[in-house]
Amino acid sequence: MQEEHVSRTELKRQAKQVEELAGELANLSAAEIRRLPCDEELRQEILQAGSLKSGARKRQVKFIGKELRKIPLAALLAFLEKRQGSSLKKNMAFHELERLRDAMIQEAMDFFHHANDPDFWPAADWLSPTVRQAGERFIGSHPDLRAIQQSALRFARTRKPTYKREIFRALQSAQERAAYQNAIREA
Repeated sequence: MQEEHVSRTELKRQAKQVEELAGELANLSAAEIRRLPCDEELRQEILQAGSLKSGARKRQVKFIGKELRKIPLAALLAFLEKRQGSSLKKNMAFHELERLRDAMIQEAMDFFHHANDPDFWPAADWLSPTVRQAGERFIGSHPDLRAIQQSALRFARTRKPTYKREIFRALQSAQERAAYQNAIREA
């Protein structure tokens, strides 16, 4: 599968979200920090941030954010959501769906850009790499991948925002079904 290009703006946005997570972690009580699902070194850095003031705290939160970008965040997000009802996990999932939708649309735009090349036309069962990625991610929730791809192609052809919203709603529905099925399996 081809490597996806992520813009610098998107990288900065993702870093900002992780920094918000670091800030929420630093605001936890010492007892809650000791129960965090992370390594001891990171736990100590988070504890240290709680005792700092102003600029030093801001620098420490940025450092924690940098360290958090190196590890999977699912366990920490779940911990915060369970303890505080944090909306960070929902916001990150929302932005991930937006990124998937935009990547699908970009592939559709590229498809139409190359449409004049007779060697470019794919087989009838062709699915774009990002649509395949979405199918793998939401496996078990059975998203209609062909309909999603058709909406992306329609948007590329007409530039009507309706198709962009259709893609997002289909992805969001698949994400919710996958989360529901995971909750049933865990129960």
